[in-house]
Amino acid sequence: MNTITKLLVGLLFCSATALLQAQTTSANDVAALEARASEGDVSAMVQLGNAYWGGHGVGVNAEKGRAWLDRAAEKDSVEAQMLLGAAYMSGTHVTKSPQLAAKYLLQVAQREQVNPDDDRSSQALAQYWVALMYEQGSGVERSHEKALQFLQMAANNGNYPAEYDLAVLYNEGKGGITMDKTHACELFEKAAEQGHVMAMHNIGSCYQVGSGGKKDEGKAIAYYTKAAEAGSARSQHNLGILFGRSGQPEKAYFWLRVAETSGYGESKSFIDKLKPLLPAAQVETVEKEVVAWLNAHPAKKQ
Repeated sequence: MNTITKLLVGLLFCSATALLQAQTTSANDVAALEARASEGDVSAMVQLGNAYWGGHGVGVNAEKGRAWLDRAAEKDSVEAQMLLGAAYMSGTHVTKSPQLAAKYLLQVAQREQVNPDDDRSSQALAQYWVALMYEQGSGVERSHEKALQFLQMAANNGNYPAEYDLAVLYNEGKGGITMDKTHACELFEKAAEQGHVMAMHNIGSCYQVGSGGKKDEGKAIAYYTKAAEAGSARSQHNLGILFGRSGQPEKAYFWLRVAETSGYGESKSFIDKLKPLLPAAQVETVEKEVVAWLNAHPAKKQ
């Protein structure tokens, strides 16, 4: 599961930090929350924990925030367990502890039943994080078998990074998984539909070459275009090749030049062959379009 191992630290830290964005709470809100939480209102405990962590309506007090979230977690609050797991994972508001992160995340990941509307995505995320932790041996004893188990659970629950990682394993026949191109393409497409850029590229490739019985050049172009617009130099290159083969040299030249500018070196030889076939005025026009595209996609320059 090389993809999981390589992305572990960045994924866990960035995702956990994003989850810990505190809610805005006024001083009056805090007083009301204190009263409700003291009477056993779990939702109020979670809001109060966030308020103390973020200093919203009350002075920052990380320990009080943790204590209220602990109480909510003990009462089986998925949100509190996720927040605590993310906090201990990233070291935000509390001392970093992979072991405590695993404790809280496993409580969510192993639940037999969750609210399908409110908690399913949280459970899927917890399952994905736990899969990463087992693969790396972070906070738990390293186990590739358990990593696969939780990765499959996360993918089944619609977590698109898990769908992508699992698709890679099926596509390559690695990590103890039997190669299954058809299933790999199905998973790539699910992840692509949720915005995973590499999945967009890979499902484009599935449709381009017919992997898993999915050959459809129109769909290949559609997915490659989405990935290309999101900054995938490989998709930009493949678009150029497809447009060239379909007798659209101007579009082919455009995307090959974008790919080359993005750092995809393989595009140069195709550009050198294609450029003499286009009128000089057309090349000049396309070059201006390439500059305009790059200026409109500053974050996509790679």
